[in-house]
Amino acid sequence: MLRAFLRSLVAIALTAAPAVAGGSHEPGPGASPGPSPTAGPAVVYIWYADGSPAPSESACAGKLPPAYSCTFGVDIDDCKHQVQAYLDDWYADLNVVFTYNKPTSGQFFTVIVTALGGDWCNPGYDQRVGGVAPISCERILDDGTCYAFQCGHDSKTCATIISQEQAHLVGLEHTSSPTDAMYVYVSSTSDGFEDKENPVANSVCNRITQNSFQAMRDRLGLWPGGMKPDPFLDTVKGTLPAVAVYPGELQGSAYGCAIAGGDSAGLNDGSSDGGRFLVAIVALALLSGRRRAGRFDAR
Repeated sequence: MLRAFLRSLVAIALTAAPAVAGGSHEPGPGASPGPSPTAGPAVVYIWYADGSPAPSESACAGKLPPAYSCTFGVDIDDCKHQVQAYLDDWYADLNVVFTYNKPTSGQFFTVIVTALGGDWCNPGYDQRVGGVAPISCERILDDGTCYAFQCGHDSKTCATIISQEQAHLVGLEHTSSPTDAMYVYVSSTSDGFEDKENPVANSVCNRITQNSFQAMRDRLGLWPGGMKPDPFLDTVKGTLPAVAVYPGELQGSAYGCAIAGGDSAGLNDGSSDGGRFLVAIVALALLSGRRRAGRFDAR
């Protein structure tokens, strides 16, 4: 049975200036048809830590997430709604629904949200580390769990980290476009998944370019229309799209990219289970900025 190598990938994330929202999306030339529009939507369960054990785990297994707090809203509920407003906009065209009520059955993605950094998960995750997620070069990670660490100071920064880490579970890599949610930095000039072919930054899957919106569309499908469930009120059954495997992509090796200031990131080796030839990246979003008036500002 073929064994894969697990390695750690460190990527950097910064905040800059906000961007203008994009419009609706149509399949690009030569794009694959993607999942059937009648397929059940992919479900993303967002869990804001409350001091209890996480509902699921991956990179931070066995660690207790600290309770979520925030400074940009009048209370925690207001902060959640501000973050969700960005997510609703960026995922509006995709066959994806969000929920804050854990699905009672089926498969779903889980995002663990905390506020003040990732040192609770790993002492090496300093204040620049925005989030962490596994990624596969060949398949959507069924029931995958990712983490957003820096969600207490700014709603758009939080939404960008959640989007990027959730997209890693779908198989997307980082790009070099500051206007893309998958940029190697968390950039406030991004406004969701860019519908444009951009260079992949330090690919682990031997990809040269990535259209982040089309990649999400091809793997998750387009929303068929109508109102989506209310993530705060409705309980949904977990489903994942029919197109869960995307064969034909070359297997890459893991890598580390430069940390702010030019220091190189280390790589941690390991091995996968099940012989799936999975490059499971710990894809870190790093925040290189200083707090000013409750925000992360670029420097």
